Amino acid sequence: MRLIHINFIFILLILFNGLKIDAQPIVEIEQIKASLDTLTEEEKAIAYTRISGRYLLVEGGQDSAFIFAEKALNISENISFPEGIQKAYYFLGMHSWHKKEDYPSALSYFIKGKESILRNGDMENLPTLENAIGAVHLLTGNYDDALASFQLAVDEAIRYEDYATLAISTSNQAIIYGKLNDTIKAIETNIQALEYLKKDKTQDQTLNTIMTSLNLSDLYRSQQNYSAAEATLYNIKPIVDSIDYFVATARYRVAMCHLLNDQGKEKELFDLVEKTLPDLKDYQGYDKLMYTTILYFQGLNLIHQKKTNRVQEIIEEFIALTVNTSVSHLNNLYQYIYDLSSEIGDYQTAFTYLDKYKVLNDSLLNEETKEQVIRLEKLYELEKKESEILLQEKENILLKRRNIILVSTLLVLLLIGLLSYLWINRKRQQEKDRINQIEQKMLSLQMNPHFIFNAISSIQNFLFDDGDTDKAIHHLSVFATLMRQILEHSRKRLISLEDEIEFIQNYLNLQKLRFNNMFDYQLNIDRNIEPASLAIPPLLTQPFIENAIEHGKVYQVSEGMIIIDVKKVGDNIALLIRDNGIGISEEKHVHPAKKESLSIPITEERLGLLSSILKKRFTFNISPNKSGIGTTVHISIPDITFQ
Repeated sequence: MRLIHINFIFILLILFNGLKIDAQPIVEIEQIKASLDTLTEEEKAIAYTRISGRYLLVEGGQDSAFIFAEKALNISENISFPEGIQKAYYFLGMHSWHKKEDYPSALSYFIKGKESILRNGDMENLPTLENAIGAVHLLTGNYDDALASFQLAVDEAIRYEDYATLAISTSNQAIIYGKLNDTIKAIETNIQALEYLKKDKTQDQTLNTIMTSLNLSDLYRSQQNYSAAEATLYNIKPIVDSIDYFVATARYRVAMCHLLNDQGKEKELFDLVEKTLPDLKDYQGYDKLMYTTILYFQGLNLIHQKKTNRVQEIIEEFIALTVNTSVSHLNNLYQYIYDLSSEIGDYQTAFTYLDKYKVLNDSLLNEETKEQVIRLEKLYELEKKESEILLQEKENILLKRRNIILVSTLLVLLLIGLLSYLWINRKRQQEKDRINQIEQKMLSLQMNPHFIFNAISSIQNFLFDDGDTDKAIHHLSVFATLMRQILEHSRKRLISLEDEIEFIQNYLNLQKLRFNNMFDYQLNIDRNIEPASLAIPPLLTQPFIENAIEHGKVYQVSEGMIIIDVKKVGDNIALLIRDNGIGISEEKHVHPAKKESLSIPITEERLGLLSSILKKRFTFNISPNKSGIGTTVHISIPDITFQ
């Protein structure tokens, strides 16, 4: 029996709270409910998210999962509790995914949770949401977006030494490489994920090791390296048996069914199918991928027993399941329908769903599929020749319709291409306009009339009060240079770090003049960095230096100091701006009516646009110093060569 290879994937996620997956999660649900009256509002919100997470693992508990996640969200929003909001959105998304297979809603919930994280700065929870977002993109076939989300999860996990998240995100990247037929890279990435899991100390480490190993076995099988696939499965068999968790057991059996099928071990395959299918019928609401895969193998067994009518019922069930499901599941269903239909001689259905499979994958047919299409077309033509003249006439009409559809499709594609071109141009122009607006805002902030007036007044003091003409001329030259740099740099997207450093020195020297040298500054550059060859967005540091002076009041403290460090960190450049002033938060406490600096949201919007346009990640965050004195600004920019 010749079969299309089915690429069955397991998408791995991390549950908030490190939810332990055991055989009786309903027991802990009742324990949590019993303690609700003794909890604060924040504790109650977290308890509701734990109950929601438990229900996600309980047969028939999906609706309850949604109800308790909504309760957690309502409480958390009423008391402005970010952690509860983020976890509630996560479980609402998981419900939309697993219960309703509503992937747009799931993605929307996950993104709202991520936005809450970014607003509140509790970045340790970001990898979990990024991982979930990437998983939805993967299921819906958006592989580029999925890889980007998984990479963000990996970056943040490395930052916090979160090996559980690091392993899961890396394993999910391996799934995408497998889907893109880069099997070697997929295997290497999966092995790396298993290495990360060895360092994972969380209670989910065992389950994640099982799922990652199942992915690795599937990849070996796709290379027809059956010995490696089999060894991988047997290595984790004792672990699967030890945790007594049905989902892990079922997925292990599904992987074993694939391996037995590829090896042509039909008796062992069908015995395992009969053992697994009854349980999966009750569990199909949690994971239809597993259920339909085992049902497919049962179809093969029924073909072997010549029970064609029952096979036809399975085909019809598969066709019904093609409505409102994920791209990955749909891909498998099309292959199942084609394979079973062709085996029972229903070539019309087989040809139809093979064609759907080709369109879905949007790629050229490989040699094996071409042979299958030719074989099906010959069999279909043979059936037509044995039919009456009326059938031939219908076929001619069908051929004409296909030609019309082909021409219409080409015209529609041309129209779509034209509209896409116009839309892309419009989006580019909009981005350009937004950049110009932001640059104008930055320019207006940097050419602050108050700063210009004070600088000129300080220079006048040298002339009229101190009579020091040389100093006045020197500082007037510095002031003119600074104005010229602002005007020139504001017209450029990137300048050299060397130019930015010169600007910083001129700006700080004038500010020192303005405040009678009541503070000082240091500028430290990593010896591994060549300032003339490194590109940086212009006027990037000035708003934060100004904040240290104007809001941090560095000139009011004893031995006020601003320290600027430029370091190489991995593939990025880190700019650290530290001061020992009173701190922004303290300044707000002392002067509550004073307006916040506009430069921070403008800089945030500017870096977001640069990240989008240059496809490089620009970030910054502001935090008080560990000593409690002063503020640190951490700016991360990619290592871009200045040309």
